[in-house]
Amino acid sequence: KGEDRSIHILRDALLDPDDAIRRTAAYYLSQDIVDSSKNENEIRIELLFEFLKNEEKKLSDNKNSLSICHNIHNILYGIGEIGNLKSISQLQNLFFLSDNLVNRFNQSLWDITYKIQQRLGSYTLKKASIMTNQQVYISYNWQEDSNEIANQIVQAFEAKGIEVIRDKTHTSYKDSIKKFMQQIGQGQCVIAVISDRYLKSPNCMFELVEITKVGDFYNRIFPIILPDTKFYKAIDRLNYTQYWDEQIKELEIAMKSGSLANLQGITDELNLYTEIRSRIASLTDTLKDMNTLTLDLHRESEFTEMIQAVEAKLAEDSQNNSVSPSHNPTSFPQSITYDLRGANIGNFAHKVQGNQHTNQQEKS
Repeated sequence: KGEDRSIHILRDALLDPDDAIRRTAAYYLSQDIVDSSKNENEIRIELLFEFLKNEEKKLSDNKNSLSICHNIHNILYGIGEIGNLKSISQLQNLFFLSDNLVNRFNQSLWDITYKIQQRLGSYTLKKASIMTNQQVYISYNWQEDSNEIANQIVQAFEAKGIEVIRDKTHTSYKDSIKKFMQQIGQGQCVIAVISDRYLKSPNCMFELVEITKVGDFYNRIFPIILPDTKFYKAIDRLNYTQYWDEQIKELEIAMKSGSLANLQGITDELNLYTEIRSRIASLTDTLKDMNTLTLDLHRESEFTEMIQAVEAKLAEDSQNNSVSPSHNPTSFPQSITYDLRGANIGNFAHKVQGNQHTNQQEKS
């Protein structure tokens, strides 16, 4: 199309079977982004994220491709020029699901996040660390009352400048649900909207079990207990253990009624039920011992107590995990670098070729 770089031409070019054409189109999308209107920039951002996902998959098959790395690098910084809070979260989630991106572009994400935060001004580093263990997640059942409460919590936190990561806003079409639930389990602050249906839901309980397996459950979870939840008496907690006993028995009977061959996924679910059964008594015992306040009190205060508790935890973690990178704008931290899941990787060197914006940030 010659010099025609209009967005509809570039969108079509992203679908071209020729790699060179697709990457050229992505490059123009990332370079022209600052000169476009706000609405057009939002479209460009979404197109770049879709292209970035596809490039990441190709990088998995061809780990040594400098052309793919260079192209991803350019796209990341194109997003950094116009990205918003949602862009930061999208990048975090994408990086979390990809070891290739974490290992090669971790420093780029630090730079991009810092750049976006500088431009937005009010969204401070203290409340918006790019570290996964500095994010706030919410775990809840999709039933109507729990979903509405989750909406209210998210709005209250956003009013204080704290983004809450949730499935409905931070996953895209065909994203792995299980991986996102595992990501929730690794979060350093997890709000849990506990209901009767929550404690009987395999997916909700998977998230709760994941939080437990990571450790420090009491300090990392911030529960709100709905009125239909009954676990304050031993007999009530016993009802939940018996419920999962029944789920295990029902599935075992169904499995034995046919061939036991090739039951991948089904046996995984049986194992999950068994793990939930082994943990639910201790989990509910811990939850019933917490002074979680009533739902009415939370609503009347617009969740102030919960927000303050989460802020205190984030501040404590930020101080404990403080990293002071070199003030030399052309250098990267060499002794310790934190990846997006809170794990330490030593002597990490940035290996991406090409032009780099190297703004450094200090975690507060």
